[in-house]
Amino acid sequence: MSMRKSWNPFTKNKRELERLQQEQYQQSQVQLRSHREELDRQEQARQEQVKQLQRQVAYQQEELKREKAAKAAQERAIWEQLQREEAERQRLLAKAKIERENRVARKHQISPESLRNLRELIRTRYALDVEIWRLRDVRRVNQPLVIAKMEKADAVLADIISVVLAWEGTESSWTPSEWEQAMQVKKRLLVDNKRWWLKTGPPWEDVQPSPSTRESPHRDFRRRVSPLSP
Repeated sequence: MSMRKSWNPFTKNKRELERLQQEQYQQSQVQLRSHREELDRQEQARQEQVKQLQRQVAYQQEELKREKAAKAAQERAIWEQLQREEAERQRLLAKAKIERENRVARKHQISPESLRNLRELIRTRYALDVEIWRLRDVRRVNQPLVIAKMEKADAVLADIISVVLAWEGTESSWTPSEWEQAMQVKKRLLVDNKRWWLKTGPPWEDVQPSPSTRESPHRDFRRRVSPLSP
């Protein structure tokens, strides 16, 4: 009599349960691996963002350094240019001073040429005085032109006076007749009736002339401001 294999329902359920558990475990492993891969991708992305940010910061720092270096170079160039301009200005001032001193020295030399220069200065001053007085009724808009002539006239008068004052102590360089003539010229030039335009004011501020003066406006003016005839 053959023995028949008995069927146990609990054994079947157990196997089914183990199969389900195995599938769940595999699924969980797949999910875990997928989750880890996602985390790895996120970490890589974060690291890439950090690196990009670091590169941006480094670029900005380098750009700032370049801007500072360019600004420093520009400021240095401007400073050097100002130094060169100041040195050139000082050189020109020194040159002008030397030329002015030489010009004054030439004027002060006792020579026929210096006397001719003196008479030329007197003529120039007289011409400026006549021109300034002629423009006494000029319109206000043109008054600065007259003031410029006044400044020039005063400068010429200062040159004239500096020349004659420099004659002091030079009597031995003259002949007696020349010295006597020079002293007469000096006396006439140093009288106190000369007009310093910038000190006394422009001609349009003068009082109205008298009828006799109005007939010849330059008659007394020449005697008053230019003691020597040109």
